[in-house]
Formats: sequence, C-alpha cells, structure tokens
Amino acid sequence: MGKVFDWKRRKGNVMGSVFMFPEFGGLGLKEKVLCGMAFVAFFLFGVINGDAVYWNNSKVTAIEMVFSVLVLSAFGVRDFVRSPYVWIAVFFFIAVLGINLVGGDWGRASGMAAHFLFFAATFVLVSRIHSAALAVLLGVAAGAVWGGIRMIVAWCLMEFPSGFDWLNDPPGFANIRHFGYLLCVASVVGYWGGAKVTLSSKMLFCLVFFFSFSLMLWSGSRGAILASVSGCFFLFVIFERLRAPGVMVLYIGLLVAAMAVSAKFPVDQKGMGWVKAFDRSVQVKSLNGISTNRFAIWADSVHEIKQHPFLGNGGEAFVRAFPDGFAVQAHNGFLQVTLEWGGIFSVIFFTVVLSLFLRGGVCCRREGADSVYLYAGLSLFSTLFVLSLYDGVFYHAMPSAIFSGACAIILAEVKRLQAPLSS
Repeated sequence: MGKVFDWKRRKGNVMGSVFMFPEFGGLGLKEKVLCGMAFVAFFLFGVINGDAVYWNNSKVTAIEMVFSVLVLSAFGVRDFVRSPYVWIAVFFFIAVLGINLVGGDWGRASGMAAHFLFFAATFVLVSRIHSAALAVLLGVAAGAVWGGIRMIVAWCLMEFPSGFDWLNDPPGFANIRHFGYLLCVASVVGYWGGAKVTLSSKMLFCLVFFFSFSLMLWSGSRGAILASVSGCFFLFVIFERLRAPGVMVLYIGLLVAAMAVSAKFPVDQKGMGWVKAFDRSVQVKSLNGISTNRFAIWADSVHEIKQHPFLGNGGEAFVRAFPDGFAVQAHNGFLQVTLEWGGIFSVIFFTVVLSLFLRGGVCCRREGADSVYLYAGLSLFSTLFVLSLYDGVFYHAMPSAIFSGACAIILAEVKRLQAPLSS
C-alpha cells in the first residue's frame, strides 16, 4: 500500500511554493531568491509612501537601483545587451541625465533614469525566470493589502475615525489618492487571478480584488476607480477565461459586495467615499471643476512647455515654474514628460512604449498564443496609461516603477511566445 503523503516526493514542490503557488515549485535556490527579490521590491513600492513626495520617490529610486545591480550581478552583462529594448532603455537613461544639465533637480532626474534601468533588469529577470512575473504581481497585491490593513487598524484604534483627515493624512501615504494608484493596479491583479485554475490561488486573488476595490471605493479616488474599471474591462475583452459565466457572476458579486461594504464606513470629508465622489461629479458646474482644476493645470503646463519645447526644462520643472501652486506635477503623463524632458524625448518615449503595448496585443490575439502573464502585463499597462491621462503616473515613483514592471513583463512574454516562430 502506497504512502498517503510521500514527503521526499512532495518536499520540492511544497518548499518551493511561495504562498502555495506551484509555479515556484520547480525552481532552484538561485531562482527562488531572485523571485523573492522581485516580490520584496514590488511589495516595498507600496509600503514606503508615508513621507513627502520627494522622499517617497527617493526611496523607490534606491530600491530600483539596488534591485537592478543585484539582477545584473546574478546574470551578467550578456543578457542585458541582447535586446534592442534594453539599449533603448540605456538611451533614455543617458538622455534624462543629459537633459537635466539645463538646471533641473538631480534627485528627480536620477529617479526617472532609475526607472529605465529597473525596466531592463526586470525584463532580464522575467525572461530568464518565467515565474518571476507572478512574483511581481504578488508583490503589488501584497503591498496594497498591507496598506489596507494599516488603514483598518488605524480606523479601529480611533475614537472618532469618521472625523479624521483621511484625505491628506492617511497612514502610510502622503495622500489618499496616492494609495488609489496602488489599489487600482492591485484590483486588476485580483481580477486577473480569477483565471487561476487552483481553488486556493483563485480565492486569494478574489480576496485581493474585493479588498482593493472596497478600499478604492471608500477612498473616493475617481481617477483610480476609472482606471481600474478600464483595466478590468480590457482584461475581460482579451482574456477568454474571465468571460466564463461562473467567473463573471463571481466578480460581479464581489463588486457589489465591495460597494456595500465601503459605504458602511462613511467619512465626513467631502472627497471621501464613492457616493460623495459621484455627487461631487454631478453637482459641479464646469469641466474644470469636474477635473479638480486639471484643465487650469494643463494650460499652465502647456505655457511652460512652450518656453523649451524640444529639450525640456529638467527635473521638477513644474515645481520650479509654480513654487506657490497647490500642485507639484502636470497631472498628465504626456505633459509631464514633455515639460521635464522635452518634446523630442517625449515623442520617442511614448512611441516606444505604445509600440510595445501594440506588439503585446497582437501577440496575445495570435492564434495559439496563450500567456496569462502577457495578459497581466497588458492590463497593468492599460490601467496605468489611462490613469496617466489625468494623474501623476509618470511623476510619482511608485506607479512609474510598476509601469516599468508591466512593460518588462510584456516584452519578456512577447519574446518567449515569438521564439518558436523565429527558430
């Protein structure tokens, strides 16, 4: 009679699984450590945002640089020089530092340059270790869950939590809207996980979706909600598994439950809660009011871009132009990049990233191409790109780092799927 549980046979899979995900079971020690590094890096991006924006960005930059050096040390230079996209990232890295010689802020410039190096390192890692993409996604989800737990604990410890300034002084974040950046991508990760086969991992991702969407609705972050809905809808369109009736019913139920739960914890502040966010949108009398003065910010940004349209004004150009303003960035990705790094850089940058997105879209629609991680990368890209149309994705380091990770996953998966065709 055979053993009920053969420890020697199962030990590799059990010990090799992170959070009991079998994707990590067959990895060697080096691969496990590198996947753990990816998880920790993306987890930390979500939990080190409690200081002023400048210091939050500096901490993310430090993590990106350390991670990139460690990956480079693990794999060597050879893997970094094989892809033209890595060379493009190196070009952007050098260009940002060169443009900043006009007198921009070097902390901002180094942070922007670090994103390109981080993209290259993450691309190499995911190319060599397929499961590293899952580690990235789990890190994003874990960071959002940890931030949410901090909010809940703080709420429970307050005598009158509904009267607290959650908008401008939330635990762990400089502003509740910055938490919304993380929640919108975590909710998309949670929705993506609905396609998982194993029940335990599917349940975990469902909880991530419910938890993230509840907090996002509670925060009243209209931009994050819109970006999350667009990312989930995009994922629904391209990922056939998520169109299964059972999965659709499950996530509609989770969405309704998230709306109900978030409404049970109202906050006195005007900008908090999805009900107040809806009221705020329908009661304003102008487009500028609906956009929370974004049209005025965009007009100011365009005016400054005209001063140096081709080569830009360097890092922190918006703050230097409007030191007494209520905003620190342009609240639009194209305007932010153009204002700081110039029109030439901006056109090249957005051409490259959008061409990468289109390559991924064509690849995932090709007959026979089925990569769950490609779907994840594309959905995170689309979520953050939509958010960048009206918020600071390309200014704040945390969403920029996650965007870099999404691009790296897309490129690595496209290369993997196209490899059989080129051989």
